[in-house]
This record gives sequence, structure tokens and C-alpha cells, in this order.
Amino acid sequence: MLCRDYIIHLLHRVGAQRCGKNVSGCSSGCSSGGTFDGKPKTSPVATPDDEQTKRNAVTVTTGDI
Repeated sequence: MLCRDYIIHLLHRVGAQRCGKNVSGCSSGCSSGGTFDGKPKTSPVATPDDEQTKRNAVTVTTGDI
């Protein structure tokens, strides 16, 4: 999985908003009308559950480490 796709997937899992319609140059992974969520077709590695991912994202974004 590409790093960009992984980041898009993590943002999708924690419910991040996509770019607004007035932002140009966005891909399907970040544009408001996009549908790409970065999820790989197959997952060779076990991924953490959604709640753990959300807790980690809150920790990172708030700097509460």
C-alpha cells in the first residue's frame, strides 16, 4: 500500500472531512465528491479496530502523548 493511500485510509477511518468543493487539484481520496477511502483490496497485515484508531488519532492531533 502506498503511504498516501494509507494516510487517506486512516483519515477515512477516523471520520476526517474531505476537501471542500472550492479546493482544486484534489484526488478522489480527498475531494468532496470522491469515493476512494484508501482501503486496500486485500490486507496482508491485521489492522487495529476502529476505536483504537480513533483513540490514536485523538492522541496525535491533541499532542497528548
